[in-house]
Formats: sequence, structure tokens, C-alpha cells
Amino acid sequence: MTEERNHYLYERAVQYLALEILNHLNKKNYRLPTEAEIANKLGVSRITATKAYKIIEELGVIRRIKGSGSYIAPEATAEMLAPVLKQNEANAEKKIGIIYPFASTHVMKILAGVLAKLQGHPLLIGCSDMSLEREQQLIVQYLNDGADALLLYPVDNDIYNNILLNLMLRDYPVVLLDRYLNGLNFNYVSSDHKQAIEEGISVLVQAGHRRILFFNANRNNLNSTVSQRRDHYINSLRSHAISHTYFYSIDGEQDETSMRFADDFDRYLKENPNITAIITADYASSMHLMKLISVMDRERAARYEIVCLDLFSENFESYLSHPTLVEQNSAQLGEEAAKLALRCLTQGVNPKQNVTIPVRLVKKRDLR
Repeated sequence: MTEERNHYLYERAVQYLALEILNHLNKKNYRLPTEAEIANKLGVSRITATKAYKIIEELGVIRRIKGSGSYIAPEATAEMLAPVLKQNEANAEKKIGIIYPFASTHVMKILAGVLAKLQGHPLLIGCSDMSLEREQQLIVQYLNDGADALLLYPVDNDIYNNILLNLMLRDYPVVLLDRYLNGLNFNYVSSDHKQAIEEGISVLVQAGHRRILFFNANRNNLNSTVSQRRDHYINSLRSHAISHTYFYSIDGEQDETSMRFADDFDRYLKENPNITAIITADYASSMHLMKLISVMDRERAARYEIVCLDLFSENFESYLSHPTLVEQNSAQLGEEAAKLALRCLTQGVNPKQNVTIPVRLVKKRDLR
């Protein structure tokens, strides 16, 4: 058994005894479990249980009667237990519910970051399948199962379920992953969307492009990420003294192959021949754009300089065009969200923070 695990088991025994006393302060002469009973209940050694008892005894909250057992001292108070409870509060096991919308590279890396920081905590993990109804069902289920906090990657929708409003009013610890929900004051962790757009636009402008299209595959689900990036696109062009803006949107959920949009997209580009570069709104938009570009005539496709947001290096290999990528640090996003949730639980406060994670620009020449 490692030293770290020994320390964890010892703290667990101390915490158990402290809470046993705290929960029975109103019962005079309440008999506490023996070292053997604690060892059996918690799965620790007799030595560990004895050591825990020694720490509790030094607080003056118990009295031992030889041949009879250990009892809560009549003079014991909650204040006398405070040093032990405060010290061990951060290490108490808290149950955390995690809800994610689908299994993409980005989402799975976020989950990996979350799990890396929540080792030792009971976890409830479920997929909403981008369904608002399913999301609500999972939240209710996790609350009924005793979840102490929620990590939620919301579905792509401006509408949120009423239970989230109730959780906000109760100041229940909720950390939103990757985006926020308008009207709900929750903690959230997201990538730096302003940096993502500004770096992408700067690459295109430095290459001589001034007619840049914003391509969005979320026409019917304008989530906070896409909305923010759309605004940053406009502002970034203005900062480069570019007044022309171009927007093309599709409902990507209607056809994962993207082919039903190919003719219309081709027609749009022909109607706007001044466009020479394209920047995407998010991962789904990037995937749809790369598929549409791949069915174009090679010579026409080569006319467009492309910046894809949220794609990773492994995502582009099957397509003709090699875009510049703006990668999110998904694992760090998950780690910071988990740390924020733990801070809410261990410190007993709900800080209402927005943590922004920097992105990474990968130029196409670096991918070849």
C-alpha cells in the first residue's frame, strides 16, 4: 500500500469519526464505534483506526471508559471539531455528475481532462445525445442519486430546461463546459473564442485576403460559442479596416454527408467571386466545409485559403485541402472545469467564474 493511500485512509477514518460525533452531539453519552468496528466498516487497518481515534481524543470531544468504550464528551461542541473538519473537508468524497452531448474528439479530450482531476470521486457520467429532454432527464436522475455538483456540456440550443433555472436560484454548484447559457449565472470554462478568431483572421489578412467568408453549419442552433465567434469575426475584420463581411449558414444536422448543400454552396461562391478565404465557426462547421471543398473541382478549391476552428491535426487527412487549424486545448478545458467544481465543493462557495483557455494556431505548412 502506498504512502499516499495510507494517508487517504487515515484522513477518511478521522473524517468518519468527526462526523459521527457531529451528528450525535445532542445525544448524551452516545457510544462511538470501536477501532475494530471502524476498521471493518471503512476497510482500513486497526492501526489506522487507532491513530484516527488519537487525533480525535486530543480535541477533547470524547471520553474513554476502560472496559466499556468511547463516548461523546458532555462538553463536546461543533466548534471543537472545526479544525479537523476544516482540514479534511477538501478530501471528503463528493459525488459529481457529468453530462456531455456527443462523442467527438474535442468532447472526449475534455472528458479525459475532467477524469484526470476527479480521481477518487464517485462519478455519474451520461450522454444527452444533443437532446434537451434527455439532458433534463439526466440532471434529475443525478440529483436524485445524490450528486453534489454538475459538470454540464449543454446541448446546442438557446432554450434551457427549467431545472437549470431552479439550480441557479438554489446556488447549486454547476460548471458549464465549453459554453454558457444566456440568462443563467453559472460557472463556465471555455476556449478563448476571441483569440481563436483574431489569430485565424490575422493569418488570412497577412496572406493578402480581404474578402473572408464566415462559414457556419449551425443555422438552427446558434449556441454561445458560435454567437461569440460571429461577433469576433466582425470586430476582427474592422480592426484590419475591412468593411466587407460574408456569412454562409447551413443546418448541418439535416445531412451529415454535407452533399445536399453542395450545389447551393457552390452557387453562393460563384455569386460572390471576390471571396478568397474562409474561416469556420466551430468543429461541425469545419467538418462540413472540408467535405464540401473535397467535392469541388481541384482548381476551384485551391483558390480558397481556409482556417478551420476546432479541428485537430488528425481530422483533416482524408480531405484534399490542407487548412490552417485553430486547435482548442480540450484536456486543459476539462481539467479547469473539474478544478472549479472541486473549489465550489471543498471551499463551500460558488465563485461564479469564467475561465478562458488559450487556443493554438497550427499553420497548414506545419501539417504537411
